[in-house]
Amino acid sequence: MSPPAERVSAGVARVLDERVLRGRLGRVLDARAMRRGAQAVVDEEGLEPARELDVAPLEILRTADLEALRDPGRLEREILPALGLNDEILDEFPRELYPHCGKGLRHWQYPNQFGPYLAALSQQRIGSYLEVGVRHGGTFLITVEYLSRFAPLRKAIATDVVDSPWLRGQLRARPGMRLVLADSQLPQFPRFLAREGPFDLALVDAAHYEWTAQHDLDSVRPHANIVVLHDIVSQACPGVGSVWRRFRDEHAADWDFLEFTDQYDDVLERQGGPYLGIGVAIRRRRLGE
Repeated sequence: MSPPAERVSAGVARVLDERVLRGRLGRVLDARAMRRGAQAVVDEEGLEPARELDVAPLEILRTADLEALRDPGRLEREILPALGLNDEILDEFPRELYPHCGKGLRHWQYPNQFGPYLAALSQQRIGSYLEVGVRHGGTFLITVEYLSRFAPLRKAIATDVVDSPWLRGQLRARPGMRLVLADSQLPQFPRFLAREGPFDLALVDAAHYEWTAQHDLDSVRPHANIVVLHDIVSQACPGVGSVWRRFRDEHAADWDFLEFTDQYDDVLERQGGPYLGIGVAIRRRRLGE
């Protein structure tokens, strides 16, 4: 004789409740492990705290007309320098940009790379964004503000090993956006991405050793439609370039690739080699399609 339908329904509900509880517990334990791992990295490497940024220049992105935001030249020459650049390793920047360094959003980008990169993103369908390794948060805030001008951004997650209460506070007021303290090298990180993804766009700019960059790329790639790797030509971290070239060579059948690697003659003459470089991989068949 079959068991009463009520008993079957109760049993199914109990199993579902247990799965939900296990899922919630798993998320909590993973989050704790990622936070502990992040703190361990900070302690071991003696990383400096993230800085508070001047976000007033973001008003430039909020008020500029879309034609200007789609123009790589105007982004490079006018908008991105005015947002403020990083000054932590000033020798890697051209002297012509020194007046903009150490100000505003302090983003660690070359405008002649970041401008064309952003302009290319304006042509894509992007409603969710992940950035692995955000430093002070300048690139993240600029990217979020820029993308929001072209389409609603329903989710944006910043991750880093260095906590930033300031950035956390900035994002708390914006629905769907948050900072996650995490060591991306831990096994919990791919599980976190699986729960939060898929992402339309994911930028990898965390630890710059070859093995760490490879791990981050392998973790992110299954959960993103557009994967971006930073520092693909930098002489300061050649291992990242090796990871990028392998990705490009081994996955050409499923991804289209763009590279933004322009340099400044001033830096090449003084330093004898290139820096930074942005590699973009666009999935030919979007996840879920």
